[in-house]
Amino acid sequence: MDQSAPGLEKRAPSSSRHADSPSEHGQARGRDLLLIVPDDTPPERRRSRLAYEVLRGTGVAAGVLVCTRAWFDRHEGLETSLPATVLREGRLLHAA
Repeated sequence: MDQSAPGLEKRAPSSSRHADSPSEHGQARGRDLLLIVPDDTPPERRRSRLAYEVLRGTGVAAGVLVCTRAWFDRHEGLETSLPATVLREGRLLHAA
């Protein structure tokens, strides 16, 4: 089955209001999503559980991580960090 991003793009904006999703890796790594939420996002919206609930029924298998903008910005300059890898290899699906 083709696990393309359009199904994710349709659902991501409604569930991750004001979040950026810069990570969607190629087939070699599977499909990983990194949701970057504003620093003042309530704790219940910082959990990946909500993203998994939104993905249910799309037929897309994905690993989901959620981090705050401050955390992402603080680590993006470290060459081997997740944010640096996302910036090098990821693809932006939605930006608020």
